[in-house]
Amino acid sequence: MSLIRGGDGYAWTNDLEDGGEVFVRLDDQGHVVEVFITKQGGEITPTDLRRLPLTRIRAQAASRPDLWLAVRQDPSLGADLYQEAIKAFPFRWIEHAKEQQQEAPAFELSPSSADEGLTDQFLEDVARAYQSATSRGLRPNVALAEQTQVPKRTVEKWVYLARKKGLLPATRPGRVG
Repeated sequence: MSLIRGGDGYAWTNDLEDGGEVFVRLDDQGHVVEVFITKQGGEITPTDLRRLPLTRIRAQAASRPDLWLAVRQDPSLGADLYQEAIKAFPFRWIEHAKEQQQEAPAFELSPSSADEGLTDQFLEDVARAYQSATSRGLRPNVALAEQTQVPKRTVEKWVYLARKKGLLPATRPGRVG
């Protein structure tokens, strides 16, 4: 693997499997502060990220002052990819807040919903609440147990029955979804 010096504190390598390229921006001490990965329009997969040779990139950057001395001499160098990216999303915080407000009601599951038994309607409500909790990045069984104030094991039973009825997709053990 070899890093090639670019301008403005950047270095580049294409010594990746599947023809990907990595651009890194270095600070004035040779630390990697930004990473840009591309496969020229091809999909970047989790495997690609796991194979990213960041340790080798860091070691080479630290051992080659020629890659980052220009930044030390002029700290204003280095286009900040983060700053460029946020220009593309000037209202991202406002939009995110609106989405959170709009999504909140979908995560409601009343603790008294199960009082009439495990009806199809109740299991549909469980599935809807489960999917809503998942989309928010929550651990759905834990979130539903806390919301309904029932044991997590009870929620797991409800989710199992909802899956059995086809209201939720099958999942692999240890995976949310």
